[in-house]
Amino acid sequence: MQNPHGLRLVGLIAPPIFLLALSCLTFLLERISTSTLKSQVTRNFDTGTPEISLPILSNNTATTATQEIPISTNIAPTLANIGVAVFASCVGILGGCGIWELKKLEGSMRYQRMWAWMLLVWNAITIGLCVGVLGWASAVQGSEKGWSSAVDVGKGGDGVRLTRETWTCGVHRSFPGEGWAGSVCGLAKTIRFMLIPLAIAAALTMLATWILTRDRGGVKWLIGGKGRYEAFESVYEMNTSAPAQGPAPMHYGQPMPYPQPASSFPQRQQFQNTPPIQPQAVLPVEKTRSAFR
Repeated sequence: MQNPHGLRLVGLIAPPIFLLALSCLTFLLERISTSTLKSQVTRNFDTGTPEISLPILSNNTATTATQEIPISTNIAPTLANIGVAVFASCVGILGGCGIWELKKLEGSMRYQRMWAWMLLVWNAITIGLCVGVLGWASAVQGSEKGWSSAVDVGKGGDGVRLTRETWTCGVHRSFPGEGWAGSVCGLAKTIRFMLIPLAIAAALTMLATWILTRDRGGVKWLIGGKGRYEAFESVYEMNTSAPAQGPAPMHYGQPMPYPQPASSFPQRQQFQNTPPIQPQAVLPVEKTRSAFR
C-alpha cells in the first residue's frame, strides 16, 4: 500500500532537485562546448589571435587550400550562462533543505518563516535571471550577422567579435564537413534554451513552498501572524497525526460507589416484603404461677 505522505514529500522536494540537476547539466554542457571549440583553435605566434583552420576555395586557381581564419569570441553570453547555472545550483540546494524543514510541523515559527521567505525570494530571483539572460542572449544572437557562405569566410573576421554560437553555426553552414562545428553549434543553442526549464523548475519550487506555507495559514502566517496556529498553544496540539506522548494523566475525584453483589438483591427484597412482628401482651407473674398450680 502506498504512503500518501511519502508521495506528497516526493512531489514537493522534486522541483529543487530538478533545479539542481538542470543547473549542473547546463554547466557541464557549457564546459563541453568550450573544450570542443578550444581543441580546434590555435594561436597566432605573432599576434596571439585565436585562429581556426578551414579549407578555403581560391577564386583564382579554383582549388581548395587550408587557411587560418582569425576569430574573436564574445564571451559575455557564456559567462552569463555559467553565472546563472551556478546561482541556480545553490538555490536548488537551499530549496531542498528548505522544503525538508517546512514539511515538519514542529519547530520555531520564526525559523520556518525565514526558510519560506528565503525560498520564495531566491527562486523569484532565479526566474528573473533566467528570463533576463535568455532575452538578452537571444537579442545579441539576433543582432549578429555571421557567415552566410564560404565566400564570406575568406574575407576574414579581423576585429569582429561574435558569440561562440554565431562562429560555430556559421562554420557549420559554410563547411558541412566540419563535424565539430555542428556539435558546438547545437550545444550553444541548447545551453541558451536550457534557461527555460531552469525557470520552470524554480517556479515549481515556489509552488511547493506556497503549498507548505498554505498549510500553516498562507499569507497571514507568512507576514508574521499565527495563521492556523492561532487557536493552539503550540504546534503539537495541531499535529493530530503525531503519536501520544505517554499515557494520559489520572484524575482522582470522588470515589465511585462500590457495587453490591447481584445475589444480595433478592434476599433484600424478601426481607422488605416480610410483615412486621406484632408485640404480645405480658401477663403478670402471680397469675401465671397460679395457673400452673
